Amino acid sequence: MKKTTKYMALFTIPAIIATAPAYIDAAYDWQVENTENLIDQINPFSTTYEYYLNEAKNAYYLLSNYQQNQVRNSTTLFYYLGSNNDHQYVLTTFTNKMTAISARNSTFLRDIEETNRYYHSLTASQQAVIPNYLYVQLQNYMENMTKMKAVQLKLEQLSVQDSSYVYNYESTMQAYQLLPYDFRMFLTPLMNEKKREYETYYSPTNNRAIAQQVINGISKLSTSSSMEQVASVREKYNGLTTLQQNFVSNYHDLLYIEEVLRNTSYGWDPYYEDEKGKPSEYPTNIEVTNKGQMYTIVMPVSKMNRYANTKITVSDTIALSIPKEAVRKTNNDDVLTMTIEEMNEESILFTA
Repeated sequence: MKKTTKYMALFTIPAIIATAPAYIDAAYDWQVENTENLIDQINPFSTTYEYYLNEAKNAYYLLSNYQQNQVRNSTTLFYYLGSNNDHQYVLTTFTNKMTAISARNSTFLRDIEETNRYYHSLTASQQAVIPNYLYVQLQNYMENMTKMKAVQLKLEQLSVQDSSYVYNYESTMQAYQLLPYDFRMFLTPLMNEKKREYETYYSPTNNRAIAQQVINGISKLSTSSSMEQVASVREKYNGLTTLQQNFVSNYHDLLYIEEVLRNTSYGWDPYYEDEKGKPSEYPTNIEVTNKGQMYTIVMPVSKMNRYANTKITVSDTIALSIPKEAVRKTNNDDVLTMTIEEMNEESILFTA
């Protein structure tokens, strides 16, 4: 029995020795694989960045030299280990800059621009460590600042002399109200100034007072006035807003004097003097014929007012005003024919 046992021991010992390296290699492979998996989990965009970086570093340096050589992504680990201090500095600096941005500070807009310049000065790998929520917040700041500057430009460009002033004002104020409060507050002084200007634009008392200055200037002119004097009054009239021009009751005097100065052979027109004194009278020799809902007017051009609108009463509900600019001064033998047809008692069809 002892001999048999001894022989059996001799045969079994080599078997144990032969299998031991295979067992050890398997352990090595598991440790290498675990280290590789940890390195794969390193993500500078994630809040777990520091955790997996430290875990992967510890796991890697617990390996033997042979195992370390087997780690396929060791270069990635070395990259993050070498840049970790730099990335941490970038993250801290950027976070501090974002935290310092406050509408309570006089440097609010300057701080936003400085933080944006700092972000765009970073490399792609440095930008990668910035949390997404901070990046989105910075972009919102920049977009709102761009909108604020656009509204500021619109406010500065508002002019009561523009024909579309009212539309421009209303659209600009709407854009102003859409700005976040922190950005609106920077434009409040300018907005209040433009609001007062808008209210003044619609003030009848103010508009009459300004128009009266031009009325007085026109009343001092005559056909013997110099071109410079007339041009000065014309410039003042053109400088009025549309509402103010409506208050200049003697504007047709300015037009006539300008025409006489351009054509000195005309002299003063006695017909104009008679007509100017009675601008509101309707012509009496214009016949209006009525057939059903159709009104027809046949009128010689020579009977139309030359320096004021020609007004015609068509019916109890319809009145016609023909602008003086529509009268062709060189064709007094022409005849103007107009028809007006009432449509469904709600609208009319006018043909000339």
